[in-house]
Amino acid sequence: MAKWRKIVGWTAVTIGALLLLIVVAAAIILKNPSFHRYVIAKVEQTAQQSTGARVEIQNLQIHIKTLTADVYGLTVHGNEPADAKPLLQVPRITIGLKILSVLHHQVNLSELLIDHPAVNLVVDANGRSNLPQPPPSQKKSGGTNIFDLAIGHVLLTNGVIDAADRQIPLNANLNGLRTEINFSQLRQTYSGKISYQNGLVQYEHLQPLPHSLEASFTVGPSELNLQQVLLKLGGSQVQIKVTVRNYGSEPIAQGHYQLVLHTQDFSGVSTANASGDVMLSGDL
Repeated sequence: MAKWRKIVGWTAVTIGALLLLIVVAAAIILKNPSFHRYVIAKVEQTAQQSTGARVEIQNLQIHIKTLTADVYGLTVHGNEPADAKPLLQVPRITIGLKILSVLHHQVNLSELLIDHPAVNLVVDANGRSNLPQPPPSQKKSGGTNIFDLAIGHVLLTNGVIDAADRQIPLNANLNGLRTEINFSQLRQTYSGKISYQNGLVQYEHLQPLPHSLEASFTVGPSELNLQQVLLKLGGSQVQIKVTVRNYGSEPIAQGHYQLVLHTQDFSGVSTANASGDVMLSGDL
């Protein structure tokens, strides 16, 4: 009996020492600059193969204790000229992982934090944009189900979108863009909010109109519920509430809308002088 106790004891000590050795080795590898450069190169290569865009990452930090990674200086180049602003720039992205099963290699994203993303979208007079052209897929795949992926928490803060469309001609800027999405494992649904407060849109020679958006939603495998969508453009605004069921097969939509059109906002569209507000409401 004493012999078996010694064997069990020494086995536990040996396993503990091996685990400690693995942790120490992992910590040394993760702090190795060469390992960082290798990981960054693989991420850039994979992203380019998937999207067709040239991707650059300045730095990457992996935190094994918290199972998180910080990506710094993400730049995505589209089809814009070399001296033009890139399609996307993000100073920092934080990614959190949650291990569901070591044996089955199941890992979910527990958190995705995107801070100060800046999008620069350009369309020329011929309708060509700076969006990259994804390469044709070499593998047949059924796709990734976002409800199986289960991203626990998504937060996008202080985003800026600059869209200059020379074909329409339309200029638009979105500032203070904020998106927050949470996943409920029990209900298998995403719930979230999207908003921005300091936007500007200008069409041709018209005066630029400030606009803002507030939207809240829940989405599950078979139902989408837009609980509140409020879009303000100058003195005009539109409110929408919509529920869509069975959108994967035979969609059924029900909703309500309310539109307030401030005619002075669009006085430059025609030669007629308009004043006052036009109000419309109804069911979908």
